[in-house]
Amino acid sequence: MWKLELERFINKQIGKRNFFNPVVDNWTEECKQKEIDEKRICDIHLYVITSDSHSLFSIAEAVESVMNNKLTIFCVMPQGFGKQKLSSLNSIAEIIKRNGGIALKPHTISEIALLLNLITSNE
Repeated sequence: MWKLELERFINKQIGKRNFFNPVVDNWTEECKQKEIDEKRICDIHLYVITSDSHSLFSIAEAVESVMNNKLTIFCVMPQGFGKQKLSSLNSIAEIIKRNGGIALKPHTISEIALLLNLITSNE
């Protein structure tokens, strides 16, 4: 539910921005194509990994985004992860940073929103 919280915070703090949330109740081929199209035109690709994340695919998407020279922000919210998983996620974050992305370990959604505010205030 971090996406809804972040979207509300962005709408209040940063102003109305284009914000694409790919989560839908019924994933279809049309949904998949919409996500591909949105990733192509979006200025910022944000990936937040939490201990509640069910799929590892977001990690692969984050690596793909940074390799495609998209402004990629990879956030690992450390709450709820064991030491070994957090170590692996930190290694992935290092790969993203080495390739020009931003990697963070925020503890709150508002920390992510503050970063987005800083980035977008220079536009």
